[in-house]
Amino acid sequence: MCELLGGAFSGNGAAGPASGKPFANGMLSIYLTPAAFAEEDNFFSEEVRRYVDHVKSAAPAAGVDKVLVPGEPELERLEARRRDGLELPEDVWNSILEAAEKAGLQIVKLAVLRGLTKLIGRLNCLLLAETD
Repeated sequence: MCELLGGAFSGNGAAGPASGKPFANGMLSIYLTPAAFAEEDNFFSEEVRRYVDHVKSAAPAAGVDKVLVPGEPELERLEARRRDGLELPEDVWNSILEAAEKAGLQIVKLAVLRGLTKLIGRLNCLLLAETD
């Protein structure tokens, strides 16, 4: 559909045997203002909800717990990070310790902070959530 619209509306033509072009690079951009569709009680919002509910009612694939729609994995990860904090890989934490040493900070104090890293990450996520 994108190839057809981009080719037809741009005048470049769509790729395919009839055009003689193995590849065409016409461009079509459609811009929408999300705020125009943001009201809770309009047809668009209700139609999106209905469609998402329909998609999510499908049986999940084997080995998958549930059907997800675009954006859901990211939202779930964000919620988990807000709840549990953000784990730092060992090499990242070691880089922080090395930088702290170079800056003259006491490693013992930082070792105590290591236990607080998860809490600090969680607090940062909560602060970010309040600004959403």
